Parts: sequence; structure tokens; C-alpha cells
Amino acid sequence: MKKRKKAAPPVKCIDVSSNQKEIDWRSVKAEGVNNAILRVIRKDMKPDPCFERNWKGCQDNGIKIRGVYNYSYATTVEKAEADAQKVLSILAGRKCTVWMDVENSCQRGLGSLLKDIINAYAGVITQVGCPFGVYTGMAFYRSCLRPYAQEITCDIYWIARYYKSDTKLDFSFQPDESYNPQKQIGREIYAWQYTSHGQVKGIAGNVDLSILYGNEI
Repeated sequence: MKKRKKAAPPVKCIDVSSNQKEIDWRSVKAEGVNNAILRVIRKDMKPDPCFERNWKGCQDNGIKIRGVYNYSYATTVEKAEADAQKVLSILAGRKCTVWMDVENSCQRGLGSLLKDIINAYAGVITQVGCPFGVYTGMAFYRSCLRPYAQEITCDIYWIARYYKSDTKLDFSFQPDESYNPQKQIGREIYAWQYTSHGQVKGIAGNVDLSILYGNEI
């Protein structure tokens, strides 16, 4: 019988894009940040202007890259597959988790087609050996994804729930686990994004903060 891998202790993570402009990754590391997720591509399907610099900044400072994300506007299977292929072309052989950010208003009301869109995207990513995950908000999951959860080929979910509204939170802040969205969506989650107003030295302005509960993938 295969022994189950012991679950890793929860760790904090930031996710960044060109919205954070030029990041001082040395200062970010000194602040205690050891994990990051990077935006890989923009709406126009061009690489995020800061992606390569952020990837190198993480590598040079010993920050684990826990994946890249693509905010999706896909409303057809064909668009999803094309987007996934574009992400892989930017990664250029680098292996990491690819997070499909599914939350845009254009994807509401698609019904069961949305599961097909997600599965098509996942198929392209996993075919080359990269793990696949879905990012979304708690309300979007409950209304648009949960009805088809058993048919979506995804085991790892990163769910956003901001219970502190627009309050600025230092990286040292410990979120209240009673607000963990898994209690409302009825499933275990890989990660909980608990604020979009995080404050980290080395990053100008706000940055998203998450708790990762799963092992490295």
C-alpha cells in the first residue's frame, strides 16, 4: 500500500504582476516571504512585462515559485486551448503549476460549458507534465463551478475570500481560519487568498496575500 505523503504545514505566499511594477526581491525575502505566484500573461496574450524579471528575482533570492497564473477570458474551448498553449510558450519548458484564474463576468452564465473550458485548458497544461490548478473567488465557485465540480478535472483550488475588506494587512498578519472559504464551498482547498491589500517591504502599494495548505507541486 502506498504511504500517503504527509501534508505540509501552511505557508504564506504573495502573488504579483506588472501591477506591482519593479519589485525589490531582496527586501521581499528579508521580510520573510518564501513563496510567490507570478502572473505570466496579459489579457492581450502578451507576456506580463515583469514576468521574466520576477521569475529571476525569485530564483536569485531563494523564493519558491509556486506557480504562474493566467486571468482567463475564455468563453470557448478553442480559446482556452489557445491560451494554455500561449502560456506554455512563455514558460519555454519551465515546469511549474499553471493556475487558470476563472472569475470574469464573461464566464458567468456559461453553465456546463465552463467545465469544458476548464478541462480543455487543463488538458493542454497537464499533457506537458505541468500541474494545473484553478483560482477563483468563493462566490464564483459556489454559483458557477460547484454544480459541475465532479466533472472538472482539477484537484487543487486556490480560493479568494477577503473578510477584512480594504484593510491594509502586514505580511505578519495571521488570518482568522474561521473565515477559510473551504467551510463555505464544501471542499478542501490548496490555498486561500485572504487579502488584496497586503503590505510587504520591497513592494510599492498593495499585494495579494495567501495561505498555502498543500505540498509543493
